[in-house]
Amino acid sequence: MRTVIKESSEIIIALDISKSMLAEDSKPSRFEKAKMIVSKIVEENPGEKMGIVVFSGTAMWQCPLTFDLHALKMFLQSVETTNLPLGGTRISSAIMLASKAASCESAGSRVMILISDGENHDSKIKEAVNAAKKAGLRIISIGIGKKEGAPIPVKDETGTVIDYVKDVNGKVVISRVNPVLLKNVAEEMGGKYFDALDDDVYPSLVKAVRNLDKNNSEVGMKSSKTDRFQIFLLLGLIALFAELLFPLRRKR
Repeated sequence: MRTVIKESSEIIIALDISKSMLAEDSKPSRFEKAKMIVSKIVEENPGEKMGIVVFSGTAMWQCPLTFDLHALKMFLQSVETTNLPLGGTRISSAIMLASKAASCESAGSRVMILISDGENHDSKIKEAVNAAKKAGLRIISIGIGKKEGAPIPVKDETGTVIDYVKDVNGKVVISRVNPVLLKNVAEEMGGKYFDALDDDVYPSLVKAVRNLDKNNSEVGMKSSKTDRFQIFLLLGLIALFAELLFPLRRKR
């Protein structure tokens, strides 16, 4: 019986660090809840190659793809909503950055876990999704926040709320989760959408990641079998031509 060696997965976690993630309709806040989810994902996927992308108005690698999950957790602890200078939320920037990494040669599965409230401020989602498809990237999305929304607190150095974010007219901004966008992105990319406030979000999320890994691995094994067949066929043809060109001398 032939043993097939399974390639490790590449799991890219894209974490929204825009100001709206400071809203507290998900305790202790959307941002802190998101970090808890990331930590759980890391714990439940030992042996996989993982990395963290953070994004707001732009995106960057907080931790490049690595097998060192202890180091990845250390990078996670240093993530703050002030890590990026450009405000707003451009989900497409995170997808594009992850797609570039996933497009590099790898035999394992490639999964992006997008964690956001879905308040998107750009129009390049379709372009980013197309790039992700070409790179063979699957996307699982997790929405954080409530539909009724919540204000975004402004705190002092002690953590005390001193005000709330307001618009140009001086009205308090109410930030709401946008599950429709996040669902559409996940479904378009062969993944699934999860609500971070669901009680069973952790086991369901872990199962979804493993299912995508299994499906991609099966595709990889079929491809591997085909590749090996072609190699043996080529070697056989070379041997045949060698025999025709250099026939064995007959015994006298």
